[in-house]
Amino acid sequence: MLKTLVIVLALPLTLAAQEPKKPAEADKTPTETAKAPASTELKVGTGVEKKEIVGAASEFKVPPDTKIWAWARVNGLPADAKVTLTFSKGDKEAFRKELTAAGSPWRVNAYKTFRDADGGDWTAKLLGPEDAELAAAKFKVEISK
Repeated sequence: MLKTLVIVLALPLTLAAQEPKKPAEADKTPTETAKAPASTELKVGTGVEKKEIVGAASEFKVPPDTKIWAWARVNGLPADAKVTLTFSKGDKEAFRKELTAAGSPWRVNAYKTFRDADGGDWTAKLLGPEDAELAAAKFKVEISK
């Protein structure tokens, strides 16, 4: 009986001594939370209207001298952060445009004009500070005459 009484009295003390678990985000300092990766959306299309991509696709059949746009929406980067939009054919970078974030969330876009010899598999990338890849979109271009 004494053993049961000790267990009954000790159990609430044991439970009271345990701290509730904190969510993982609560353990982070404010600077660690601020360093969380940015959320991004990257699309390619035939234009940008009212700050949104139009004609979004992964394959384009276009005449020579057509512009194809890369459009991105970025959240979580500090104001004045530098980002870069690139277009690459295979491993060869063909276009690079550096832009500055005006705040968060924000949108950015750039285009490349596709000429007669520019058909093939392409990749648009959004690079963050120190050229860290934030997003990528693969697409195919066929130049028609």
